[in-house]
Order: sequence, then structure tokens, then C-alpha cells
Amino acid sequence: MGLDSPVLTVQFTGIFWAIASIVNINPHVYMHMHPVFIKPTFDAQLKLQMKIQLLHMVIAAVKLLLKKPVRKLIF
Repeated sequence: MGLDSPVLTVQFTGIFWAIASIVNINPHVYMHMHPVFIKPTFDAQLKLQMKIQLLHMVIAAVKLLLKKPVRKLIF
């Protein structure tokens, strides 16, 4: 991340790192930034890891299908 002014870059980097130190407590989240002082630039990557409880989704779908108005709508 680089802004028009090196001073703004340093200020933004400090704010970002302060927020990242709090957010990075969660082991599933990783925030990091490399400051660039030569030119204005922005480059970002996002990696997302999710855990889906498939059993809960199947149970909810079965409960929904057991309701008569839903069955009428589908069948």
C-alpha cells in the first residue's frame, strides 16, 4: 500500500497495523501490509476459510420439506 505522500503512507500503515494486531488474535484471520513509499499503489489479497455444518443444513431442509405448504409449493 502506498499513498501520494510518504507521511500519509506511514500514518495509514500505523492505523492498519494497530487494527491488524487486534484482528490477528483470531487464528483464522491474517492481515498484513507492506508499505510502499516510492509511488501510490494498492495491491490486496483475500483468503477466506469457512467451515460449513452440513448436518445442520440437511436437518433444516428436512424440517422445511415436512411442512405442508412447502410440499404443496414444490410438488
